[in-house]
Amino acid sequence: MRQILVYGDSLSWGIIPETRKRFAFEERWPGALEKELNASGSNVRVIEDCLNGRQTVWEDPFKPGRNGLQGLAQRIEINSPLALVILMLGTNDFQFCHPYSNAWAAAQGVSVLIVYVRWLGNRKGIEEVTTTWDKTVVERKADLENRVQILQRVVNDKRIRKIFAFANNHYAGHAPDTIRLFEKLWPKQ
Repeated sequence: MRQILVYGDSLSWGIIPETRKRFAFEERWPGALEKELNASGSNVRVIEDCLNGRQTVWEDPFKPGRNGLQGLAQRIEINSPLALVILMLGTNDFQFCHPYSNAWAAAQGVSVLIVYVRWLGNRKGIEEVTTTWDKTVVERKADLENRVQILQRVVNDKRIRKIFAFANNHYAGHAPDTIRLFEKLWPKQ
């Protein structure tokens, strides 16, 4: 069975408007996705990790714990092995409670989550190649060059205060090598 993690907000949680109630799993889009994939012959389980008010990378001063970046790595580890992670965030980034409530900032928040997820790598796939974690076993230079270009655009916008980039051993086989390569690719100031 292949597992798909949906990491989202109230739109994926399935809130019934004007209530605190929730649609049944089969009525929510993750449930409909699971049903359709299984009907087409796939053996899939869709896991929902959705929270009302969750934002991409922003804190909500009125509802603590809504920063989507916080805990994402743990959710991926808890639910592994995963065939796919679907990020359905960004709508709540338009709330008034932080100074970056526009489409550009929401897109940047999602891009930070994508970089974060991508650098975790494919645990099952890489463990078929190695379990010693003492050297790089998957060539990731082209992917990292692309990520450096994306992050450079983000860094150049002064509205973004921090970017967190992480790599684990499952990304290329040896996290310290990944970090060294990233530092080598990062333009010198």
